[in-house]
Amino acid sequence: MKFLFFVLYAVSIAGLVYAVAALFFERKNAASRLPPARSIGAFAGFLLLITIVMDACIIVIKPTDVGVLETPNGIVAEELHTGWHFISPLNKMHPMDKTIWVYSTIHDTKDGRAVSDAIWAACSDRIKMKFDVSTNWRINPDKADVIYVSLGGDQTQDGEYTWIEENIIRPAIKNAVTDVASKYTSDDAYVRKREEVAQDIERHLKTSLSKNNLVVESVMLREANYDPGYQEAINQTKLAEQEAKKQIEVTKQLAEKELQAEKNKQIAIKQAEGEAEAIRIKANAISNNAKVLDLEWINKWNGELPQMMTGSNTSMLMQMPTLK
Repeated sequence: MKFLFFVLYAVSIAGLVYAVAALFFERKNAASRLPPARSIGAFAGFLLLITIVMDACIIVIKPTDVGVLETPNGIVAEELHTGWHFISPLNKMHPMDKTIWVYSTIHDTKDGRAVSDAIWAACSDRIKMKFDVSTNWRINPDKADVIYVSLGGDQTQDGEYTWIEENIIRPAIKNAVTDVASKYTSDDAYVRKREEVAQDIERHLKTSLSKNNLVVESVMLREANYDPGYQEAINQTKLAEQEAKKQIEVTKQLAEKELQAEKNKQIAIKQAEGEAEAIRIKANAISNNAKVLDLEWINKWNGELPQMMTGSNTSMLMQMPTLK
């Protein structure tokens, strides 16, 4: 579009310059005749006028924008969407970016400075935590005229909605985080139900920002941390708990070993008592009946007669007891 107007302006001005030069040349040299300077000049002038009017009346809305039309009587309620539009030269069009913007409570500035604007909120267990929230949001393009009037309208020269983010988005995030955090314990917000906390904050923001015709696409809970001093205390407590668990496990293992040793001891005692009782019963049987000893000897005999060599041709025979 800009290129088209540039060409029209160039042709119109070139035609006017030619017409003026031709008329001046004709006056100096009446005998010479150039192409009809007056006709070319008239056409160039008409073309320039048309170009100026078109440039003032035709506007183009980019796909990323929505147009808010301002007339001498005020803001028009109907937005101008992507494409070419013809407006009165007396009217003015204000483009507004309808793409998604990201606002984070902890961010870097353009000059590289870190801005830590995290939100502190108390959980249900009365422990305060620091929340860093990123919100993806955009304007409602069908309500751009209302936003322009009620929220200050124009973006900054850099195309950012700085006023809206600082005065509408951030207070809404703070209110949402404060309300949601009070429903969860610090442990839940820290790790156990982190995603659930983010979803609750998102629902809260969608409801509150819709009143200002701002659309929340998504919310991400980037960080949820304790105070550094409290975090150190938690770390020391966790270490102490782990050491206590370790000692309990060691004590348990020692107790199990002692219990097994006691069981082994009792088994040995029982075995010894059983053996002693068997010996006692045998002794009583032998003392009461001499035949028992002979029976024991027979049970252990392998069927061969014992011999004892006292010389080369000498042997001794043991007399076998006679059983009756």
